[in-house]
Amino acid sequence: MRWLFMSLLFATLIGCSGEQTLTPDASNEEKTVLQEPTKEIVEDAGITDSTTQETIPEEETTEKVKDETIVEKAFPNISGGQVLQDENPAANIVEVNLRAHTRTLTFEGKVSDTFYTYNGIVPGPIIRARVGDKVIVHFKNDLPETTTVHWHGLRISDQMDGSPRIQKPIAPGGTFKYEFTVKEAGTFWYHPHVRSNEQLEKGLYGMLIVQEKENINFDMERSIVLDDIYVLNGKIASFMTAHMEVMHGRNGNYLFANGSFSTQNIEVKTGAVERWRIVNVANARTMQIQMKGVKARVIGTDGGLISEPYPFTSTLTIPVGQRYDIEVMFEKEGAYSLDFLAPTQNGVQTIPLVKVSVKGEQPSNPTLPNYPKVDAPSNPKPHRTVDILFDGVQDPTSPAGVAWRLNKKSHWKEPIFTFNEGDVVQMTLRNANAQPHPFHLHGQFFIVLSRDGKSVSEPGLKDSVLLNGNEILVIKAFMDNPGQWMAHCHILEHAELGMMAEILVKPR
Repeated sequence: MRWLFMSLLFATLIGCSGEQTLTPDASNEEKTVLQEPTKEIVEDAGITDSTTQETIPEEETTEKVKDETIVEKAFPNISGGQVLQDENPAANIVEVNLRAHTRTLTFEGKVSDTFYTYNGIVPGPIIRARVGDKVIVHFKNDLPETTTVHWHGLRISDQMDGSPRIQKPIAPGGTFKYEFTVKEAGTFWYHPHVRSNEQLEKGLYGMLIVQEKENINFDMERSIVLDDIYVLNGKIASFMTAHMEVMHGRNGNYLFANGSFSTQNIEVKTGAVERWRIVNVANARTMQIQMKGVKARVIGTDGGLISEPYPFTSTLTIPVGQRYDIEVMFEKEGAYSLDFLAPTQNGVQTIPLVKVSVKGEQPSNPTLPNYPKVDAPSNPKPHRTVDILFDGVQDPTSPAGVAWRLNKKSHWKEPIFTFNEGDVVQMTLRNANAQPHPFHLHGQFFIVLSRDGKSVSEPGLKDSVLLNGNEILVIKAFMDNPGQWMAHCHILEHAELGMMAEILVKPR
């Protein structure tokens, strides 16, 4: 496995707006300069050709994962990660072994630390299933602390959701069998829900893909897992020690995509049509990306395929936790890239995440994807309307001196709301702060209606959405899945400091 460096500027505040600035230094193109957390950090978008000093032992790769590009149970080809071995030959059952454990990883001699890993790799292996499959995950915790696994975006039983309010966290050395049926096709991911701000930053996350009932004929599917990581003096920086991290969440100084610190280079044939599955797993950073020169469309979001794909012609904003599926058509030879857009004091800096070299002759009869029919989400009259106020206050009883709140309360112990199964609930999310809050609702989907009183077009079913600073956002949630469900800000530091509640959906 190749691990290459690309340093990312550390985010600095502009007043109290919550915006982040990244300042390039043209005089320092060959090295990374790290400074104190509240200071600017030099950006280097160059690529170095080097490898890790440590490789995963053979027994871990052969027992737990397969090659980077595989076909399994008639699944489409996929690239961009390692796929977890399915141990069950039954057509409608996916059964895997997942182990969380520590690993010392060294990158170019500059970063060497103990990471938390799933099956020895970061990101964790891709878990693949088909809509309607039963998924069985035999999980073993070999970390030095308790953990759970949350299946982000899946509408499953609350007993399997990984919420520590329901599931007793798994002790070191303990095991747990997660078992559920995947109801919707789409791009999802998994991560812990215990001390999430630290466990995710240390490497505990992975993609979970649920294929449609019938394969869609793409030439290739690619997984792209976007993260950033905050490193000081060659180590993962300590947690919650800086006021900036408490207020705005932990923004890394290294961009970390698909377990690599560098631009990834791929080659495709002219005429190829690919599906790129993208997820933002960062602690706090909203990712803005662009792709120019190719024909690209958004074909799916959190809840799977959308009824009317729309062109990806300018930029795409991906808040923490959210996913997008992109159809990319390479119609002519050339060099293209998927870019991360970094706002700086001198404008927006473009950092290539993936460089694509397209070669060969255009096929005379190109094959286009055969999408299934997808109905647009309904927009029925709501049974209930509720408000959720997002704010933060100074609190001397909080470990960081700040409490983040929902409806003026931190760390809700009782349900913030109780609904009945089948209720349609219109939620008005009000942000009293300049800081954005990516809102995530477990176990249910919703649609986005308006921002600051203006109707918006944000197609598809969501489970995560960005509430901008000082914004009023209206969504309509479909409470179809009974149980106890967490609702929280997905800036992990905000959630750890209180911006976390629970919604009870009673079965009818």
